[in-house]
Amino acid sequence: MYLPVIAQDESGMTKVEGYVVDDVTGESLPFVNIYFKNTTVGTTSDLEGKYKIKTRKHADTLIFSMMGYHPTKVYVEKGKKYRLIIRLKEDSQTLDEVVITPDENPAHVILRKIIKNKKRNNPEQFRRFNCKTYTVLNATLTNATKDNLKLIIPPPLFKSLPVTTDSLNRPILPFYLSEKIANNYINKDGDTSQTVVVAKKVKGIVGLEDLDIEGYDNSLSAEMNFYKNYVDLFGHTFISPLASNGLVLYKYYLEDSTTVGNHMYYRIKFVPRDEKDLAFTGYFIVIKGLWAITTIDATLPKSANINYINRFKVKFDFDFINDSTLFFKSNHLEASFHYFKVKDETNRAMIEVGKTTIYSDVLLGNQAKALDTTSVLPVEAVAPDSSFLTYRNQTNLESFEKTTRVIDSTNHVFWVRAVEKTTNMFITGYFNVGKIDIGPYLGTFKTNEIEGTRLNLGLRTSEDFNPYYSVGGSIGYGFGDKEWKYSLYGQYKFKTKYRTIISGGYIKDLFLFGGYGHIKLIKENMLNTGEDSFVASIFRRVSNERRSMLSRATIAIEKEWTKGVMTKLSYNYDEIRQGLFVPFIHNGEPVNYIYNNAVNLRLRLSWKEKISDKFLRRYYLTTFYPIINLVGTFGKYSIPGYEANYFKIHLTVKHMVPVGFMRFRYVFETGYIFGEVPFPMLEFVRGNDSYGDAKYRFNLLNNATSALDKYASVMAEHHFNGLVMNKIPLINKLNLRLVMSAKYFVGTLSDKHSEVLEYPWDMHIPGNQYLELGAGFENIFQLIRIEGIWRPVPTKFPGMPVYGIRIRFEFIM
Repeated sequence: MYLPVIAQDESGMTKVEGYVVDDVTGESLPFVNIYFKNTTVGTTSDLEGKYKIKTRKHADTLIFSMMGYHPTKVYVEKGKKYRLIIRLKEDSQTLDEVVITPDENPAHVILRKIIKNKKRNNPEQFRRFNCKTYTVLNATLTNATKDNLKLIIPPPLFKSLPVTTDSLNRPILPFYLSEKIANNYINKDGDTSQTVVVAKKVKGIVGLEDLDIEGYDNSLSAEMNFYKNYVDLFGHTFISPLASNGLVLYKYYLEDSTTVGNHMYYRIKFVPRDEKDLAFTGYFIVIKGLWAITTIDATLPKSANINYINRFKVKFDFDFINDSTLFFKSNHLEASFHYFKVKDETNRAMIEVGKTTIYSDVLLGNQAKALDTTSVLPVEAVAPDSSFLTYRNQTNLESFEKTTRVIDSTNHVFWVRAVEKTTNMFITGYFNVGKIDIGPYLGTFKTNEIEGTRLNLGLRTSEDFNPYYSVGGSIGYGFGDKEWKYSLYGQYKFKTKYRTIISGGYIKDLFLFGGYGHIKLIKENMLNTGEDSFVASIFRRVSNERRSMLSRATIAIEKEWTKGVMTKLSYNYDEIRQGLFVPFIHNGEPVNYIYNNAVNLRLRLSWKEKISDKFLRRYYLTTFYPIINLVGTFGKYSIPGYEANYFKIHLTVKHMVPVGFMRFRYVFETGYIFGEVPFPMLEFVRGNDSYGDAKYRFNLLNNATSALDKYASVMAEHHFNGLVMNKIPLINKLNLRLVMSAKYFVGTLSDKHSEVLEYPWDMHIPGNQYLELGAGFENIFQLIRIEGIWRPVPTKFPGMPVYGIRIRFEFIM
């Protein structure tokens, strides 16, 4: 086993040195764990198998252990020096023929085995499974003192808040708590998965009680599956410590090995190689032989280039379903948020969020059952506490009853209700006054060349009046053109499984040519088209008088056929009046109106998209799959002495693509107009009349400058998310993020349309193509993006700038 050389050490120190080798091959063994039994004195052998260890303690047993080998004990006498060659015998049952090269970290060996078996051990391998989940989500304002909140809440108002304390004796104000029990019937074949909520309880302030986002599953397993190479969270992509290329961005250390029952477990520590990377620090525990993870505990370092998150930690536990298969057992997430990252949270007001999911009744593969729809009962909006008692003691959350009482008390504070209304206004665009909503607020005030100053007031019936329908309208007046504008509309939402809405209305308003174009297929959540809001009025770069009066009557039915498949059929009758600065001329004669009848059919396709429905409106959130909109329009128009039919086809594809840590976004559009149409009905290229940086517009091109009847365009942005700037010393402290963009379109405009109405200006693009290139920085002070833009094509475009600097305000994580 070993060859001793013994000598007396006069200082009383026990010293042992030598080499550790394989008993059969004689090769040196690096990273062997060496320690004196019942002490904290230990070391490891180096790359050549050499070691040195010493102690003054009374220790008589030295232990040598290494993954894949039988441990060896050596007995020594205190105060003596030893030179030992230790020969370790291989344990044939340990590493399943894993080969360790002399210079390799044993944690890397284990990682390779985990990666090799990821497909087999990933819970998402199962196309079909059933499980019951209990999920609790809570949010709390911690260190809620008058001094900490004085810049947000005036002290007289703070006194009315029912602040309480937690187990750490911190003053806290809970503001959200939800519990949900659900039966999950997952069938990925044919995408027929269903989740049936059997009990739920939600308490929240300022409208949070209505928070319900479809597409976020109860466990967050889809978003936070560490068996995948990347973990998507908070709009960022983090590399998993189990990633196939994990060694590039992580350091791994074998911390411990233990035997429980018939299984040996290894504990591996991981840390990022670069503290600024979007990577975790923590540990995981793996089962030898199966190479499946039983626990993973991951924390996001504060130094990572991500905003507002001061602390983030997640822990996943897995359990045996059978002798060789593990599945989710539970997961727990906790995070704290602050505008600035702080080292010490004890004296700062923070928002803390916790989420726990517990799994039970798991059936996998062929054992999984289909949903019996005849046994599904409607879930109560508020389930009794007894429904959740079995699970609550498995969570870290403190008194549920106390939290509920505090939230209820907070909701009765008068000024909190006012905050709720204001918050909802920024989300929905409307300010609620009982059974009436006032808005949209962005259209209340605006200015333009024709109307001068324009004031507008809009009203509609609110969800408190009826949750299934709304009627409303608006009235506005321009002090420049001294003309009234108005609208009337109504919507009704059917009580069906999938969203079905019928709507209709009439509007008379001044519109910018191209303002009612296809941008609404891209910015589906926007409150207006962006050209005429009061914000755009403030930052306007050029005045644009290319406007006309539109009177439109419309009726539409929107139907969701299944998740991700929606159609909308609509009919429009339009009267377009010639503009004050834009005359309509046909054969040399003025034309007062264009009359147009059109039928539109829209098909929208998406996959695995997260959505939220509030009142009659749907909010589309995130997906990493393409979103496709296809619109066909068949119409007939007439002007005095001329009428014709036409057909339009338009395709939009929008896609956000994760590229490692980075994000690549693009929008592709193409279309064609069959037949000849009056120029206001052409496809106008979206320009930008402001100093703002418009994501889906050509920033160096004015609105209503160019029109097309055959076209294709692509707008692309690449967000480096700090990958470049994080590597530059000193500058990396600023957390800047590089962003690059390219916007291009190619298209033609036939002169045949001028036979209907003469073109009032040259609408052609020089060379029939246009390109903008941009580069800049985002995340400046966590809310500013500045981009320099250059137009290389066309080289000459009269009246349009070649270079420009644009700024955008945006909140990004």
